[in-house]
Amino acid sequence: MKIKDMTIISLFIALMITGAFIKFPFPFIELTFQAFFAIMAGLILGYKKGISVTLLYLLLGLFGLPVFSKGGGISYVLIPSFGFIISFIPGSFMAGFLYQKRKWNKYIAALVGMLFIYLIGIPYFYGILRLYLNSNVAFLTLLISFIPYLIKDLLLAILGGYLLRYFRFLNLEQ
Repeated sequence: MKIKDMTIISLFIALMITGAFIKFPFPFIELTFQAFFAIMAGLILGYKKGISVTLLYLLLGLFGLPVFSKGGGISYVLIPSFGFIISFIPGSFMAGFLYQKRKWNKYIAALVGMLFIYLIGIPYFYGILRLYLNSNVAFLTLLISFIPYLIKDLLLAILGGYLLRYFRFLNLEQ
């Protein structure tokens, strides 16, 4: 791997960490911007480097560095929102793969990547609530409560597609 690649991957990891600490509190979870940076990593860097960014971010947090919105460490896997952190990997992959390899429209690729994050994150959230925290919240109730977050992230995915034009000069795709 080239030094340029390592530098840009490190930059995106730093952006994801920063995105974790830009918080807007809401019921259940806080609005953060890691998902936005995960999708941008896939679109800008391509699916392989995008996976590197999101996987390294996940590993840094699991090894105890406080890079997640509420800290870090292996016990973080029992926090309901951890499913979203896991889902950054396939979300970034899908956005980058669809845009880079399949030549999909950048907006559609970003939206599909973001939807993958929710398709994995919400069931994980529900599973931890039910199985570990013994909550009796209904899945439909939980699903409805995520609508504001989904709207925010879909709008950010569209913004990410728009901002992509400003990163072409970097020639970072694989």
